[in-house]
Amino acid sequence: VLRTGERYAVTSNIEAPRMAQEEHLEALGFSMQSDLWHHAAFEKTAVRARCAGAIGCDFPSPLGANVAQGIQRLRYRLTETEVAHYLYAGKIVSRAVEETAAGIRRGDTENEIAGRLIALICREGLRAVSVFCAADERIVLYRHPIPMQKAVHTRVQLGGNFQYRGLTICLTRFVSLEKMTAPLRDQFAKNAEIDCTMIANTVPGSCYQRPFLAGRDAYAARGYEAEFDKHHQGGPIGYQQRDCRVTF
Repeated sequence: VLRTGERYAVTSNIEAPRMAQEEHLEALGFSMQSDLWHHAAFEKTAVRARCAGAIGCDFPSPLGANVAQGIQRLRYRLTETEVAHYLYAGKIVSRAVEETAAGIRRGDTENEIAGRLIALICREGLRAVSVFCAADERIVLYRHPIPMQKAVHTRVQLGGNFQYRGLTICLTRFVSLEKMTAPLRDQFAKNAEIDCTMIANTVPGSCYQRPFLAGRDAYAARGYEAEFDKHHQGGPIGYQQRDCRVTF
């Protein structure tokens, strides 16, 4: 989009038909500019021909400066439409994960479970960016459990990152196929308390380190200080799985 208000979509002949017919870019006011995929200089020539001033890109490019961080900050405050998309997609993802979780049976493999979840997500028109599934001891051993051919016996962790219209929804659910022991129930309750502490400290206008540090203190107060070091505590999420990872 130029400062004059003109809008151009510069791409190859591979992507142009789909972008015009399915993404409806022309209906949004964009003029499609495309050429054969093997004409390497076309993109640079087409952009330069329409931009007399400086050019900014949201990725490393010889066309101009990488202004990805600036563009990223513009996305931090979601529009009303984006909030509505998030609320809708959150319900869809929660339902898909919980429906998959409810169908887990002893003997199912992690790969089978993940496959059923991906099918539900795709059926709803969303995209599975990453899916994690861990059975039994793998829940404790690995913080990013890529699904394997391991069969489930007693417990399952299921979740991942899913996208709807570019927005990322991240969630995890746990399933127990037998009665929970008192220590496990207590640990689960403490995990929920830590999570709620971080949510309560996520306040508009405050530093991202506020929930981060509150979470660290909550881990320590409940006897899980060492667990804090075993996985990052997240960061702002939206059009990326993490716009940045919060640290000290």
